[in-house]
Amino acid sequence: MTLPTARDPAAGWAEVARAPQPGADELADFEILGPAPGAGQLYVAVRPANAADGDTRTVRIYDFNARSWSAPQWPALKYDISSIVWRQGGHELAGACYVADVFGCDFKDPELQARARGLSRYFQGRRNVQPVSVSADGRLWVLSVSGADLPGAYYLFDAEKKDVALVGERYPELPEAVLGKAEPFAVKARDGTAIPAYLTRPPNAGDGPLPTVVLVHDGPRARDSLDFTPLVQFLATRGFQV
Repeated sequence: MTLPTARDPAAGWAEVARAPQPGADELADFEILGPAPGAGQLYVAVRPANAADGDTRTVRIYDFNARSWSAPQWPALKYDISSIVWRQGGHELAGACYVADVFGCDFKDPELQARARGLSRYFQGRRNVQPVSVSADGRLWVLSVSGADLPGAYYLFDAEKKDVALVGERYPELPEAVLGKAEPFAVKARDGTAIPAYLTRPPNAGDGPLPTVVLVHDGPRARDSLDFTPLVQFLATRGFQV
């Protein structure tokens, strides 16, 4: 698949970048994240082209008029950037998000950064916390929250009162108490690289050995995380550790 552009239709189309078909082994050169402040500009996550670019994707601006990339717009992170947050009311970059054990975001504004860290602590660093709506004054946030043993719920965060209240669960018939518990650990590869992995044990399981199912993640386009996986919970609630 190619991304073309044409400033003058009479002049024909020019290739900007090429992305592989689904299922191809090759990774895409970049991923569109959303509009940038300037006309004809997009924020994109760009794959490293060489060792000098580091190990993870960087946020850059692609200018369709100049047909060029900007310098990185966000400090290098340990993890690939998966999405961005815009400054309220515009398209200026306010934050960058990524998936580690859970989904998280870093913000330029110290106050927003403090709120994000506070919410992470509130959910004990074990939940994927994503703001889905924010009031015009920035006080009230609707949060989408999920985890390995939480199929999904919505919370209301009052930044002024520093209060978090449950609004509703997506699947109330699947309470946390009846689902398997997941813990992160690392598997060391032959070259010494630590590969993140997760072990989910049945609810109320003791310390003894259990029948085990190993689910091997494909890649390298994505990674697993502490998010709800129906197949894992199906097996764990039937006595398997996964």
